[in-house]
Amino acid sequence: LPSQLAAAAIFIARRTVGRNAWSPTLLKYAQYREEDIRPVACAVLAEKSDSPIDLSAVNKKYASSRYGRVATISISSDF
Repeated sequence: LPSQLAAAAIFIARRTVGRNAWSPTLLKYAQYREEDIRPVACAVLAEKSDSPIDLSAVNKKYASSRYGRVATISISSDF
């Protein structure tokens, strides 16, 4: 579901910046538990790492200081 994909993106982003992955507020509004979203987040990260598409232009853009160098942040799939 698109809502699960959106929730997984939030889950990954929060984990990446060191915040609590899922909060009571997210549970209330998204109506998904962390246990429901974790497999979707793992699938998203697996798809990203297995992607044959060259995203060098995107990586170059988001590695700049203008975008906070977010492309240089390593993302752990160890949930």
